[in-house]
Amino acid sequence: MGFTEYLPRQFVELLEGRITVTSTPGAGSIFHLELPVEQVAADALRATTLDQGRVVGLAPGQLAYRILIVEDEQANWLLLQHLLEHVGLHVRVAEDGAAGVDAYQEWHPHFIWMDCRMPVMDGLEATRRIRAQEGGTDVKIVALTASVFQEERDAILAAGMDDFVRKPYRPDEVFGCLTRQLGLQFLREETAATADYARQSPPDLTALATLPTALRETLTAAMVSLDAAMIAACVQQVAELQPALGDALRALTNRLEYTSILQALRRVPTTTTPEETS
Repeated sequence: MGFTEYLPRQFVELLEGRITVTSTPGAGSIFHLELPVEQVAADALRATTLDQGRVVGLAPGQLAYRILIVEDEQANWLLLQHLLEHVGLHVRVAEDGAAGVDAYQEWHPHFIWMDCRMPVMDGLEATRRIRAQEGGTDVKIVALTASVFQEERDAILAAGMDDFVRKPYRPDEVFGCLTRQLGLQFLREETAATADYARQSPPDLTALATLPTALRETLTAAMVSLDAAMIAACVQQVAELQPALGDALRALTNRLEYTSILQALRRVPTTTTPEETS
């Protein structure tokens, strides 16, 4: 299931929130939504998204560290895996805490992204077990959590984790954490170029409607599954048919703006193209 396919309840639970409903026959229903949030200044958000520039790779001379992702939600680990592999890091995935402990023993990663809430074994217990292993005190372990509550932060640190990043995480938070914990340095786009993009209008994707239906369906499936290789192959096919549209799609996928593409695809009427009817 892709990150755009969650039901409302699943979105809420992913953010460590709660949704409840009370119903009265003949009168209707009332839905209650609770989410842990904190206020962030607009200037801080602007500085994060524009001033630093998008990460495009590892700086010269950086080690290609081994990074383990321990996360049970496929949509989350696929996105994180894509971010890290895109800049040249070696990545493996374990989909529960017990598998994460096994992967540590087998692969000895330098850094572990550890989800806190997972089936089989949660991230806190997995961290404690890894720390008890030979060399387990040397690996950097960072929690992935949607919680902003102090008690959970205290539990994360007490279990032996080095840091935490909140969900839904932003690329700059991910790369900033790697810099803090491993000393990694990254190449970034020029700040001016990033600011110029922020002032631009969204790219025109209406030409998607003229693509062959099979290609649109394959691109849609790739977006939903976050299959980076399939997405790249589809964009290349589009570029061969329509270079301008291919350039627009490539720019969006490089910035991981998959939702914009998926929404445009779903606005296309379900009819065949002229080439398919001829």
